[in-house]
Amino acid sequence: MSKKNKTIEVSIRDVQDGAKNITEVLVGKNVVGQVIDDQGKFQAVINEEPFRAQSVDDGIELVLRQYNLHN
Repeated sequence: MSKKNKTIEVSIRDVQDGAKNITEVLVGKNVVGQVIDDQGKFQAVINEEPFRAQSVDDGIELVLRQYNLHN
């Protein structure tokens, strides 16, 4: 039996924290991960666990992949 596809609302919100640009990835109203841009070095943070990313887009993709895998 296959699963039915669910429609999930995903949004992205940009936040400024000092010199760092933080992109939050939200599913519904819950933050599922963040992508931190620290002077050209990108880090995706999922459940307080950091992962390297090549760009903001790669970081967002990584957050969504991990969310999809575990939920």
